[in-house]
Amino acid sequence: MKKQTPTVYILHGYDASPTRHWFPWLRDRLESDGIRTAAIALPTPDAPRLSAWLAAIAEAVTEITPQTYFVAHSLGCISLLQYLAEQPSTHAGGALLVSGFAETPQDFPFLAEFTAPPLDYAALKQILAHRTVLSAKDDPFVPHAVSKALADALAADFYLLPTGGHFIDQTGTRTLPAAYGALCSMLSD
Repeated sequence: MKKQTPTVYILHGYDASPTRHWFPWLRDRLESDGIRTAAIALPTPDAPRLSAWLAAIAEAVTEITPQTYFVAHSLGCISLLQYLAEQPSTHAGGALLVSGFAETPQDFPFLAEFTAPPLDYAALKQILAHRTVLSAKDDPFVPHAVSKALADALAADFYLLPTGGHFIDQTGTRTLPAAYGALCSMLSD
């Protein structure tokens, strides 16, 4: 029986878009590998609302199967997890969470609505066959300890890079080989 072609959904974070940071590079790399990708544009990224982001994710994700994977960055991570928690009977291949958090970042109290609903980690572990969190020691917005706490709660693999900041284009990040490598590990499993 032929294995279904994987689909990877890419979700950006606060004040970003599918054309920013390292997302176009990752999409191009995956597509050159023959992997279907869809970068989800989340509405009003400079003034995000949880309900609007959940609706946009629900509209973009056509189906979730064991060959469905997600890559999310920053605010996109908690948004994805909140969305998946509402899909308890689904089984996805996995999620790569870059600079992820499940508690409101100290400098961004206006994002509290995204972290206020408690996550059902037991359900998320059942939904996501593979879980990986990637962070950098020098992330100025989401301290790596916060990303590590998310990884621990999800029983996820955790990769801590010595540098990289918040992995954004303003600081020069336009490629992210560590994300590609982690995702390839999931896809080959």
